[in-house]
Amino acid sequence: MYEKIIGKKTNQVRDQLEAVAKPIDSHDPNYDSEGEDDYVLVEMDLSRTFQDKGRHSSSYHGEKSAHDKPVINYEEFSSRWPLILDEYLTNEDSAEATEALKALNCPSFYDDLVARVVLRACDRDTKAQQLTSALLTVMYDSHVLTKQHLTRGFEKLIQRADDIVLDDPGFREQLVSFIDCAIADGCLDASFAHRYPQQFLRALMETEDNQREYPQLKEQLDQLVAYRGKMAECVDEFLEGGGEDEVKRTLSESSASSPVSFQHEFVKKLITASCDRSDRHREIVSSLLSSIYGKEVKGDDIQLAFSRLMAAMDDWTLDCPRAPEYLLNFMLRAVVDEILPPIFLQNALRLRVGGTSGMDVARKAMALLSEGEKCLTARFRKIWTGVDPTSDEAMRFKEELHTTILEYFDSLEKDEALRCVKEMDLAPPQAAELVRKTISLAMERSGRECEAALGLISHLKDAKELHADDIIRGFNDTADRLHELKLDVPDAPDMLKSFVVQGIEQEILPRRFELKQLKDAN
Repeated sequence: MYEKIIGKKTNQVRDQLEAVAKPIDSHDPNYDSEGEDDYVLVEMDLSRTFQDKGRHSSSYHGEKSAHDKPVINYEEFSSRWPLILDEYLTNEDSAEATEALKALNCPSFYDDLVARVVLRACDRDTKAQQLTSALLTVMYDSHVLTKQHLTRGFEKLIQRADDIVLDDPGFREQLVSFIDCAIADGCLDASFAHRYPQQFLRALMETEDNQREYPQLKEQLDQLVAYRGKMAECVDEFLEGGGEDEVKRTLSESSASSPVSFQHEFVKKLITASCDRSDRHREIVSSLLSSIYGKEVKGDDIQLAFSRLMAAMDDWTLDCPRAPEYLLNFMLRAVVDEILPPIFLQNALRLRVGGTSGMDVARKAMALLSEGEKCLTARFRKIWTGVDPTSDEAMRFKEELHTTILEYFDSLEKDEALRCVKEMDLAPPQAAELVRKTISLAMERSGRECEAALGLISHLKDAKELHADDIIRGFNDTADRLHELKLDVPDAPDMLKSFVVQGIEQEILPRRFELKQLKDAN
């Protein structure tokens, strides 16, 4: 298959690089968009809060154009590039096509463009695939595309392969050929082909023809399976109390014994395994990732692991309902620890990684990280320890929170309570705990305190000390503990229902919010 794609491509690339570009027709009409209706481009400047130290270069993120604002919107871009591509496939002048695409001046869309032109070529004949591969090479050599654009574009196709093959059964083989060509032309790092997911490789190896066609990938699959088994044992031992030094030794030995790097698989396993345990385990995982970053594990490994966890969000949530919350917290912690660049979130959202579920995580992370007035480093570095009952920090927080709420009920001074809350630099779990504790303490008192509790929550929300997600989680956590609360407050379920009704009326809670746990609590 690779030979079929490469074919006469080498000569095409050489000839077209030497061609003279023709001027673009400035009167080209716009065409109806072929893009997704809900395509997302979000511009957020996170640089004032977090500085990307650039300790290690990345194949996934980092091109200078990442923050450039496109001249035209995505719909218009989507109407123009198919015209340019179709004209190129007719006249085979890649220099002209490259200049036309460059003139659109939309580098923020180029990673998505890579995915779309390859996907479009896979529906056509071998010659069209050769020409498309040649165009990508010319665009890269002409500095229109970067290695990061190509890496993210091809990774998007790998993540979507299971859906695409339903309409194009030969898509995986075609995609591998495109990737092999890009590597041969120096547009992609050779390591990219070493990081195919296990599911992708297994699907490729289902036929004997493919086993003969791709012997190196069959061997890679065997190595990956063995690596994942070894790392599962390493992760379990670490979470059971093993030290960081043993993990580092295992990772170093693995890297030294194999030319193929699967360290992103270790990062994935480390995160997912900790989600079946306590916040204390998730804290030591975050600390370990920061410790091994740039040494035993590279920046690409971290970013690829997070990207694939986002892509698998729907399936992961079936096994771990709180997976979106955990991944969000791991991302926030990774950003403040400077092992995950903030631009990763923008790119993931724009490329729709993980569909609706994955995009929700990226969107929430970006919203939280864009709050320049808060001390985000302090807030998110205690994202796991803030409410951990085994943590001294959490015990101090709970004592301080209890005192603040009781003093507020006595004085009803919202601004003073707000000042105290600001000084706490609440992590998201702590913010949810504030909501839960405020409601619970109010229930133990009178209607005056219940009304005051909602007033405080509303005041903190308006001051942006509480987010909608914090409030929802706080209400849900209260419902989860109703059995305990009923021992002191027998009417707690009915009182919580009233809190919900009033919360919706005061726009503290979303209009369609409901507590399913109440059905079991009555």
